[in-house]
Amino acid sequence: TSTTYMVTVTDGNGCLNVDSVHVMVNPLPMVDLGADTMHVCAMDTAVLFGGSFAAYSWSTGETTDSIMVDSAGIGLGSQMYTLMVTDSLGCMSSDTTVVNFVDYPTVTITGQDTMKYTHSITLDAGAGYASYLWSTNATTQDILVDSNDVIFGNNIFSVLVTNQYGCEATATKDVYVLDDTGIEDELDNMNISVYPNPSQGVFTLEIDGPNAGFNLEIMNVNGQIITREYINADKFSKQYDLSNMAKGVYYIRLINDEMTSTQKLIIR
Repeated sequence: TSTTYMVTVTDGNGCLNVDSVHVMVNPLPMVDLGADTMHVCAMDTAVLFGGSFAAYSWSTGETTDSIMVDSAGIGLGSQMYTLMVTDSLGCMSSDTTVVNFVDYPTVTITGQDTMKYTHSITLDAGAGYASYLWSTNATTQDILVDSNDVIFGNNIFSVLVTNQYGCEATATKDVYVLDDTGIEDELDNMNISVYPNPSQGVFTLEIDGPNAGFNLEIMNVNGQIITREYINADKFSKQYDLSNMAKGVYYIRLINDEMTSTQKLIIR
């Protein structure tokens, strides 16, 4: 603490004199480079700012109040940066941060390259990303594309994904749409029964009539696939338990390369 010190001296004749000095203890400067560890995308640049002081000394050799850092010459991985600052009174303090240079996500859209106008397809950007943004404005991992989203001929769909560090990547998918508006859907001849419907999530699905294999999908209103399986039988019967799902409208979809049929399912 700041203190006044006093001394009394006596010479050989017994004469006295007194003097004093006040010692001022100044606080150390408070320097803060931010988070102890920060994540920066591989091709991005981060600015490290040291604040307002009389002098600066970075571990990079720079003496400015801020520096710009990137992965050039470093590559992916962590790099430590330290700053020593000096205030107007000559007091010194330091702070350190670790910058972790991370790669961009790699994304590929999977799904059919062609579709018939009266049918639908699912495009999937893959799991594991923090967020999704499709050209249709959907924000789910996959989207259900139908006649509301396409025109005859070539259609381009894109998705922007973001990983846990905020790094972004984009992928595109070309889908060619055929005009089949005059073709009768063969799945209309099948007998599809769902009971009870509405239900509390436990229901039985019976299908009578298909002569070729098809994919059976149950999805929510956002197009997210809840369950998917391949069926190859003239008759099919199975009980499903979706009682752990949220209440609302779901869809049962039967699809193969040639045809699509959809049945509404309501969970209360």
